[in-house]
Amino acid sequence: MALTDQLEGYWNLDESSGNAADSTANANTLTNNGTTPYVAAKINNGADFELASSQSLSRADSTSLSVTGNISIAGWIKVESDPAADTTYCIAGKWFSTGDQRSYFFGYDNNGGVKHLQFTYVSDGVANDTESSIGTTLTAGTFFHVAATVVVATKVVKFYVDGVETTGTNADANATAIFDSTADFALGKLGSNAAFFMDGILDEVGVWSRALTAAEITELYNGGAGLAYPFTSAAANHWLLMGV
Repeated sequence: MALTDQLEGYWNLDESSGNAADSTANANTLTNNGTTPYVAAKINNGADFELASSQSLSRADSTSLSVTGNISIAGWIKVESDPAADTTYCIAGKWFSTGDQRSYFFGYDNNGGVKHLQFTYVSDGVANDTESSIGTTLTAGTFFHVAATVVVATKVVKFYVDGVETTGTNADANATAIFDSTADFALGKLGSNAAFFMDGILDEVGVWSRALTAAEITELYNGGAGLAYPFTSAAANHWLLMGV
């Protein structure tokens, strides 16, 4: 498969101000809430979320981002401060607790002082969930490529940090599908919980309606240089220049 296959939304976040355009044909432009600024990031610009300013980028419920089966989320993150105890920085998610409109989210949390990457998905919008995590520390001030791939039927969640794979540990493992909620999709904010805004920079964030392979994650990481949509690799460019 190509990295563009079943890509439901991809945000380069290269704007200088305003809303964030979706690079795919699905047109999932994200509204800029709280005047989120754009700053120099991993590849060109990225979105710089300030915790105290309650900033996020969001899109009203859309068909393409209402993924109900296998899913992957990947992107670059640089935290500017650690999440406070028992809070989560939401990298990307479709989650709204009011009215039980929870679907899925990928985040970086602080659980009693221990940092984790976490992916949670819910099959009924309430509590029938699968929650998986790995213990890891994302050092403040450093860009990391993070990804989560999910096979919902078997409840297997794999996490990747800078291309290195770890299978997550399930705290709960009940959901075998993802609830098609009416929640907004958002970067930098976890649903309606005002305490769960992010303090950090996101760049090159994508959502796929399939589980990416380890090789595809390695391709996105690209030796630490990153790879932007439409994912033309350095190797491919080399062969084109050679006329092959």
